[in-house]
Amino acid sequence: MAKKKILFITGQIMEPHGSALSAIDVLRSIPQAYQKYILTEYPIAKGNHLHGSVPLSFYPPALIFWPHPVAKRISGAFARLYSSIFFFWLRNFKFDLVIVNGYGTSSLWLKASKSIPASTASAVISRESPRHFDSGDCNHSLADQIQFLRSFDAHIFVSRILRDEWIALAALDVRRTHYLPNCCDEDKLLFIDRNCNSDSLIRSNYGIHADIPLILNVGTIELRKGQQDLECLAHHLRKRDLDFRIACVGYEATEQGSLFRQRIQSSLLYDFFIFPGATDQIYFWYQASTMLAFTSRAEAMPRTILEAMASDLPIVSTNVDGIPELIDHLKDGYLYCPGDTDELILGVEWIIDNPGKARNLGANARRKYLELFSQRLHALRMRKILNDVIIE
Repeated sequence: MAKKKILFITGQIMEPHGSALSAIDVLRSIPQAYQKYILTEYPIAKGNHLHGSVPLSFYPPALIFWPHPVAKRISGAFARLYSSIFFFWLRNFKFDLVIVNGYGTSSLWLKASKSIPASTASAVISRESPRHFDSGDCNHSLADQIQFLRSFDAHIFVSRILRDEWIALAALDVRRTHYLPNCCDEDKLLFIDRNCNSDSLIRSNYGIHADIPLILNVGTIELRKGQQDLECLAHHLRKRDLDFRIACVGYEATEQGSLFRQRIQSSLLYDFFIFPGATDQIYFWYQASTMLAFTSRAEAMPRTILEAMASDLPIVSTNVDGIPELIDHLKDGYLYCPGDTDELILGVEWIIDNPGKARNLGANARRKYLELFSQRLHALRMRKILNDVIIE
């Protein structure tokens, strides 16, 4: 019996950020009983990271690099020809299901959908909060997202809270919605020994003594991610005459992100902040850190928090969107309202001043991750979704 074919359409897949890494989780969780194909706009090589998927990379090569108007027109014409040939070729594949990985993949989906019969079952994984589209950092409107969601047969939400919000906003059929919370690449994170951070490679490289609190913030540096809260936190801790470090691990996604870094580096807080950029070795930062300070204004089911939970790291986080599904206040983390820097300060100080209770928070969070959000459960949920969507 021939395997049913699934096409997974995603944007970046190997970049060190949440949506790209979560795409790998989806490929891992689709059973080998299906023939998997992955379509991206970036060149990808075959390898274990694709979990048996066949790459279909839509990546028009640059024909001419000379910045002359004529050369640009020739190169543009070649790219359009390449696109036409590629999507004509895509018509040869008869897929049983197409899964689109979030709104960031919408432009590629619009191109590919013209080559896919309308009778093909389609599903979208919704990873965005409604607030994401009103944050000032997004180029798309809430109306655009609602129209995008309505174009699919089935909807896969990473958060129950957001599922209910989108159902109400977009008038979606609740019978066609599914729940697939994120997981993380847990293999290394679950084996972090919190007692060994004195041997940490990160602390050694940056000259941070084991007794100095290292406050970790992971994510793109932009207005929506709320790193400006950390500036207020740093001023307060400095007034306490406390030696500490705040590491903002991620790339600067917007002009506001660049301005934030420049403002910090030209201020009295310069020595207290670290800006290492994005990394695919985030495991070392979780091992070295005292806590995660997650300051985002709009999130669905942040992979960063799941990574911290799996690594036994105490968490202080905003309480937006799907985050309360992950953290119960003062049971497995500390929650505060976004922008309430006084409450953020209380949470960070509580973890610094109560190391024993902080360790309990981390242990409880790891236990919850294993019970509710592990890779094993992700695969079981994905199998059920595929059975429901394809059989229907």
